[in-house]
Amino acid sequence: VGATGALATGGVYELEKTNSAISLGAAVYLTSTLKATASSSSATLCGHAVAAAAADDATVKVILNV
Repeated sequence: VGATGALATGGVYELEKTNSAISLGAAVYLTSTLKATASSSSATLCGHAVAAAAADDATVKVILNV
């Protein structure tokens, strides 16, 4: 309470992801452990992939949905 800070509501961000592939343009969801995934099961939509990421990639670039 009473603190100030920054809040991002858009733009492209590099997010840590699960060990599954995510294709260009795919909807990207955040899991309960805050990792990106293409699976909507028990996850929250956060944006769309602006670059493909292979299963063994550690991160994926995502444009946030606002």
